[in-house]
Amino acid sequence: MSYKRMAGLMVIKNMLDLLPKSERKVADYILKYPEMLLDLTATELGKRSGTSGAAVIRLCKSLGFKSYQDLKISVVGDLRSGSPREYRDITGNETLEDIISKMTENSIKAIEESVKLIDIKNINMVARLIKEAGKVFFFGLGASYLVCEDALNKFIRVNKTVYSSKDAHQMSMLIANMDENDVFFAVSYSGETKEVLELMKLASSKKAKIISLTKHTKSEITDMADINIFLSHSSEVPLRSSATSSRIAQFHMIDLIYMHYVSLFYEQSHNYIDSTREYVNQYKENLYG
Repeated sequence: MSYKRMAGLMVIKNMLDLLPKSERKVADYILKYPEMLLDLTATELGKRSGTSGAAVIRLCKSLGFKSYQDLKISVVGDLRSGSPREYRDITGNETLEDIISKMTENSIKAIEESVKLIDIKNINMVARLIKEAGKVFFFGLGASYLVCEDALNKFIRVNKTVYSSKDAHQMSMLIANMDENDVFFAVSYSGETKEVLELMKLASSKKAKIISLTKHTKSEITDMADINIFLSHSSEVPLRSSATSSRIAQFHMIDLIYMHYVSLFYEQSHNYIDSTREYVNQYKENLYG
């Protein structure tokens, strides 16, 4: 199942500012009259939006849909699922109960919207690439670095050689010894982090496979990656400048990749995890008695 079928309107909103003029006119019409889409052919939609059937088909391709029919199914799915939650900001002197409610709903929304963008094929490919890789390098800055450290701590449990660093210079030195059997995993919610892009270029020069984890957009980072894993646009509200919801969605996506990896290679992974747990427990016992 392709989760993108369930996220037509969200995909359009995410990509709207990046579309050429004619495609944007079609997208604007769909966002304004989504319920009309089911009964319109591509040619009719082109006329209604003041463009053409060809512009409609180009829009479908720009959004990542295989056909106009796929786009229609996605939008209909969105309409049937009802109105989405909206991100809510906290206010001054707010009760703890309200803060708990708002932050919980924001986290759930970020995860639900990102899950709708999952391409099952890509998640499967990422898990298998990590399995086959000699070394895996995770890199991100700020909150994205925390996600990279989480990934490192997961995959070393299943005996993968994994590196993570928040120092771009240090990572560039590590990349110097990469080869075509390695994987570079770039984490940048914005998809625009210059340091991440430059390191991707270095990794590409070593013929390593490149994976990106970014918000759903088109950027130099997504263009350079061999495989893109997308997150929803979290529309961060003013007091949540630490990217709370987007960070949670990033952690969730790493969890999904890791759990799929463990499931695919279950017996071997289980043995490694047991061994890791045994040695950690032994360390604690020796340290604390």
